[in-house]
Amino acid sequence: MSPPNTTPAEAGPAEIPQRFWGKILGSTPVILTVIATTFAGLSSSEMTRAQYYRALAAQHQAKVSDQWNFFQAKRIRGTSMDMTATLLHSLGEPEEARAETVRAAAERMPASFDRAAAEADRLARAVEAAKGDLGEAADPLRRAAAGLKTTAAGLGARAAEGRAKALSALAGEGGAAFRYLDGRSLPDPEGEPAEPAERLREVSRAIRPELPELLEQVEARRTERQMAAPLGRVAEEEIARAIDAAQTRAADYEKLCEPTNKALDEIEALVTAQATLARGLHRAAGDLTFALGAVPPGDGKGLTEVRLAAAALLRVDGELKERTEGMSNSVKAAHVAYTARRYGREAGYNRFISGLYELQVRKASLESDRHRERSVHLFFAMLAAQAGVTIATFALAVRRRSLLWGLAALAGVAALAIGAYGFFDEVRHALERVRG
Repeated sequence: MSPPNTTPAEAGPAEIPQRFWGKILGSTPVILTVIATTFAGLSSSEMTRAQYYRALAAQHQAKVSDQWNFFQAKRIRGTSMDMTATLLHSLGEPEEARAETVRAAAERMPASFDRAAAEADRLARAVEAAKGDLGEAADPLRRAAAGLKTTAAGLGARAAEGRAKALSALAGEGGAAFRYLDGRSLPDPEGEPAEPAERLREVSRAIRPELPELLEQVEARRTERQMAAPLGRVAEEEIARAIDAAQTRAADYEKLCEPTNKALDEIEALVTAQATLARGLHRAAGDLTFALGAVPPGDGKGLTEVRLAAAALLRVDGELKERTEGMSNSVKAAHVAYTARRYGREAGYNRFISGLYELQVRKASLESDRHRERSVHLFFAMLAAQAGVTIATFALAVRRRSLLWGLAALAGVAALAIGAYGFFDEVRHALERVRG
């Protein structure tokens, strides 16, 4: 029995011929969907990496700020030390700080106090012999002489202890440390240039020849994009190695200076202690000066002996005070000048290291921009794939006359419209910023 005749209108939707191009048409939406999904994932990944490098740049920027803070703090302290040295020079012309001067002063100190005690005893005997001529001035002079004798004896014992400490310090690192109080010298590793910028520039050049030139561009305030080409040729690991090497050099220099710093601190403390002892005797001598004002006039033998004994005692006091204070000012002025130079050297290390960190900031920022641009490109590629999916879906909907394929195509159009709106909205804002 033959099948009934059918008209084309009564026939169902035409099937896609299962030839080569038919298979291509049927599989195109699936393939493009896979491609679009891949591009979307890659775009999201690139944006995540862009955000990571932006956060990394912020971390490096914080390290740059730390190094600049160290630099500024040391420069400020160095400037303060320079001002202190200038003030000490204005109070008197300090002599050159030498170990021999400090050693001689320490050795003479006990003898000077013994001499003061002997002169005070002489004054006490002269006062006792002339108490009839002195009248009411006898008791103040007697108390002043007794006080000076007791003070000188006590200070002499302390001076003997200080002499032992000073001789011990000068026999060790303290004596060698005086060579840095000449107004020029600083501790330096043998065979290396003095300035930190020079030695660190050579270290960084050994790691990567372009690094010193890039640092000069940072100091010249070149922008990231202006430095993009040469900076792109330098690996992050190479900058990190340069930072590690510079940090190690800075730490080694500080460690190199520690024995000298400690020795000079000890020497300054010793000479300050000597000046303090001399001031103790000078305060006691003030009572004698006040009591002498009440001595009656006259040129009798007793009064003359009192005046001579008092003058000898005050002369010992004046000489001791002048000598110890002059030596103390000389050592302090030279010490603060050395410290100012040392802070300047250490600040140079911090400045160089901050430049290396700045290279890390710029490289991370450029890397972030590169990944962001790749994310944008991959996003557009995803949109193009989605457009292909939509076109292929339309083609299938038309060919099959299927409502579901038509709805899928409309969904694709809506997705493309939303993406296009976001893109053109960003373009509009960019144009507004340019016009603004």
